[in-house]
Amino acid sequence: GVTGEAPPLVSGTTAAPWSLAQAMQKAQPGDVVQVGPGIYSGNYKQNWREPTFNPANSGTANAKIVFFAQYPAAQYYQQLASVSQVRNNGTYVQDLGTGAACPDGSTNSGCGSSAIGCFSKDYIVWDGFFADEQYIAWAGDGGPVASNGSTGCEFRRNFIKMREQLTHREAAGGGVFNLARTNHRGILVENSIGTKIIDNIIEGEGYRTNDVNRIYNGESGVVLYDSRNFEASNNIFRNMKHAFYPKGIHDGAPALVPGSFHHNRVENCELAHEFNAMASPGTTAREDEFFDIYQNIYVNNSLIFNIRPVGTTTGPQQWRFVNNTVFNSQPGFSIAGFNASSSVAGMQTMYRNNIFVGLDLAWDIYNGDYAASYGRADINYNRYFNVNAFYTVGNLSFG
Repeated sequence: GVTGEAPPLVSGTTAAPWSLAQAMQKAQPGDVVQVGPGIYSGNYKQNWREPTFNPANSGTANAKIVFFAQYPAAQYYQQLASVSQVRNNGTYVQDLGTGAACPDGSTNSGCGSSAIGCFSKDYIVWDGFFADEQYIAWAGDGGPVASNGSTGCEFRRNFIKMREQLTHREAAGGGVFNLARTNHRGILVENSIGTKIIDNIIEGEGYRTNDVNRIYNGESGVVLYDSRNFEASNNIFRNMKHAFYPKGIHDGAPALVPGSFHHNRVENCELAHEFNAMASPGTTAREDEFFDIYQNIYVNNSLIFNIRPVGTTTGPQQWRFVNNTVFNSQPGFSIAGFNASSSVAGMQTMYRNNIFVGLDLAWDIYNGDYAASYGRADINYNRYFNVNAFYTVGNLSFG
C-alpha cells in the first residue's frame, strides 16, 4: 500500500506503506498497489514528457503494474478528503523572458511536466486518481496525464480537471505574456500502442474565444500523436474546446488506425472531434483499418465533427461514425477546404445509423469538393428530428 507520508524503511504493506515515490521505484510486474487518500506531490521533470510519477519498471501483458486509488476519483471527486490527489512543484513564472531558464535551470516550454503516466514504460495502469491543474504545472504541448513511448498503458476512473494557467513560453511581444492554454491536453498519448482511457471524467473550465488576455489554441481532453490501437470508452468529456482530437501523424509514422471512441458522453464542448485529414508523406493505412466512433452521446456541443486538411501533422484517413446520438449542435458536421491538391483520393468515411435532434444545421460543407477529393462518403440510414436546415455545398453524395 501507499500513504501520503512514509518513513525511509517500509515494506509496502498496509501496516508499513510506501510513499508514492517509493512505489515508483519498487513496484514490479504483477504488483497491485493501493494508494490511500491524501496529497501526493513530487518534483516536475525537465523533460516535460516524463511524468512526476513514472514507474522505474515496466509490467508485462500478463502481469501489469497497477496503481489504484482506494476511492476512485471519478466517483468521489466531490469528496476531496477521500481522493488520492497527484501534484507537482512546477510553476508558471510570468515575468521570465522567452528564453529564460526555469528555477531548476531547464529551458523547456514551461516549468512543469505531467503528474502521472507512462514514459517509456509498458503495461502500467493508473486507476482512480485526482489530477487538478491548479496544483500541476504543465509545459506547452503537455498536460497533467501522459503516455509517451509506451505500450499497454491504461488510465481508468481518474478525474482530470483542466485549468487556465500562466506559461512563460507564450510571449505576446514586448515583454507581455498572456494567459495560455496552447496545445493543452488532459491526456496526451504520443508514440504509444494499445493505450486505454476508460471510465474517466475529463473536465475543462469552459471554452472561450480569443481575447486580449487569452491565447486559446487546442485545449483538448485527449490528443493522439503517432499512436495505434487506441481505445477511449465510457468517459465523460465536458467544458473544453476539443473533447477528442486524433491530431498527429508525423512523416513515416504509423497511421492512427485502428482505434475506437465509444460509449462516451461529450457535453458543452466547442468541438467534440476534430480530424486533420490530409495525408502525411510516408504514412499508409490498410484499407480495412478504421477509426471507429460509435454509441456515444453528444449534448450541447457547438460542433460534433470538424474535418480539415492542415500542415504536416495529420489524422486518420479512414473513420466510421455509427450509432451515435447528437442533441443540440450547430452545425453537426463541418467539412472544410478540401480539394484534389490538399487531400487523398479514395479515403473511406462512413456516417450511418445516427440520431440527430435539435440541430440548426446538419451538414456544413464548403471551400472545396469533398467527393472529388476523397471519393464517396457513406451517409445513410440516419434520422433527423427538429433540424432547421439540411445543407450542403459541393459535390457530396448521400447515397
